[in-house]
Amino acid sequence: MPVHIVQQGECLSSLAARFGLAGWKQLYEHAANEKLRKKRPNPNVLAPGDEVVVPDPGPENLVPIATGRMHTFSLKLQKVRLRIALVDRSGKPYEVKRFIVNTGASEIEKTSAPGGIVEVDVPALESTARLRVWIDGDDEETPTFDRDLAIGHIDPIDTNTGVQGRLANLGYNCAITEDGNSRADDQMLAAARAFRAANGLPEVEPPEAVSSDDEASSDDEASSENEPSEDSDAATAYAAKLLDEAFRNKLLAVYESSAAS
Repeated sequence: MPVHIVQQGECLSSLAARFGLAGWKQLYEHAANEKLRKKRPNPNVLAPGDEVVVPDPGPENLVPIATGRMHTFSLKLQKVRLRIALVDRSGKPYEVKRFIVNTGASEIEKTSAPGGIVEVDVPALESTARLRVWIDGDDEETPTFDRDLAIGHIDPIDTNTGVQGRLANLGYNCAITEDGNSRADDQMLAAARAFRAANGLPEVEPPEAVSSDDEASSDDEASSENEPSEDSDAATAYAAKLLDEAFRNKLLAVYESSAAS
C-alpha cells in the first residue's frame, strides 16, 4: 500500500476524497495507520510530514456495470464542516450576524448562531474559503471584516506553528511561521505571556538581561562561534517553560471550546 506524506492544508477527509475512499475513517482506522493514530489522537489535525498509509478502495467502492452500454453516474462529493466562532476581544460572541462564505464556485449566506458560531459544509477537497461578516448592519454594502480562510491549515498543538495559529485565531498578535519546529520568536513569546495571564496560568520569570560587560569580549579570547552560549541556553529554557504542557493543554481547550456549540 502506498504511503502519502502529508502536505500543509491536507486532512484525512481531503485525502479520502482524493484517493477515492468512502471517508476519513477508512484511512484513520485502518490497521496500517496504527502509528498515525498514536501520533495524532485527534483525527482532524495533521502536520506536514506525517505519513498516512493509503489502502486500496476495496470492493465496497466498486460498482458493477455491463459492457457495451452507456452508463450515467451521479458523484456525491464528500464534505467537511467548517466551524468558526465570532467573538470580540472580550470574548463576547457576535450572534445573529449576517455572513457569507465563498468556497470554490459556491456561496453560502446565513446568520451566526448562538455563541457567534459560523457553521457551513464545504467540499472536502477545498483548501481555501472567503468569509465576510456584517457586524453593524447587514444592509451595509461593505462587510465589517473580510477574511481569507486556510481550511485544514491548523497544525497540531505540539508544534510551534500549531501554537501560533491558535493564538492568532484567538486574537493575539502572533505571526504564523512556515516551519513548525522553528524557534519561538519574541512576538510568539509575548502572545504566550498574554495568554497565560488571561487564563490563570503561573507567570514564568524571564531570564535576566545580559549586561554590556557580560556581552563584551576581548579579541584574544578563543571561542568558537558554533558553541551555544549560556544566553541562548537560557532563552531556550525560558521558551520551553513558557510553552509547557500546561500552556499547550490550556490553549487547546480554550481554542476548541471557543468553537463549541
